[in-house]
Amino acid sequence: MTTSPAQQPIIQASDLVPAYREEAQPPQLDCRIAAQGITCLLGRPGQRLDAYLRCLGGITAVRQGQLLLLGQNSAQIDARQWPRIRTQLAYLSRATPLLSVLNGIENVILPVRYHGQQRREEAEAIAHDLLAQLQYQGDLQQLPAYMSSLQRTQLAIARAAILEPRALLMDHPFHELELYEYPVLEDFLHNWAHTRAVLIATQHLHFAKTCANSVVFIGDNLTQQFPSWEAMCQSGEPEIEAFLKLYHDNHDL
Repeated sequence: MTTSPAQQPIIQASDLVPAYREEAQPPQLDCRIAAQGITCLLGRPGQRLDAYLRCLGGITAVRQGQLLLLGQNSAQIDARQWPRIRTQLAYLSRATPLLSVLNGIENVILPVRYHGQQRREEAEAIAHDLLAQLQYQGDLQQLPAYMSSLQRTQLAIARAAILEPRALLMDHPFHELELYEYPVLEDFLHNWAHTRAVLIATQHLHFAKTCANSVVFIGDNLTQQFPSWEAMCQSGEPEIEAFLKLYHDNHDL
């Protein structure tokens, strides 16, 4: 039976080890990121979790194994093809790096203007629609320095989403927010994932528990993908049990 494009994984890793500076050899990762839904990367806080996320997005190199992006072997993607890959797999770093010299609306429409895909009026209309979905309530004429952490995060997400990528890859987007602000991002990501993919490295375990369609655990000696939070909790793996025990007093759980 032939797999339809909607059923094919948007990202697939086999025996993957990211190019990452550390003395110990990181464990190999096998995973399939579906074209729709939310996949959470979980593990102890640190650079290793982020390294796997960047590698899965094609941001950093593969040390070992195979990585397929949009059905293409990353080792065979040439320089002319990478710009298209970058627009389809939008990576959002933890720093939410808005340009300090541009106001809110200019930050959001920057990718559209750079790629010359729409006129300014069309770009602004798309930006306003995204910001409405994100429940943005700030002044779009302000510079980032005068905005709250939530507003900067919302603008950064809108900027990443404005080219309508097939996937959003996000590095701890909740880390600067207050607990009462979490639902704003949760609602957007839940709705986005109805038609596209979200791959998110996070310590927001309640989000993984309630929203994730798949969970990838990244440990010191183990990496494994699970079809749900419950499946991970029931795995019986000692490293996963130790991870859950570490967080069992966290209000997220």
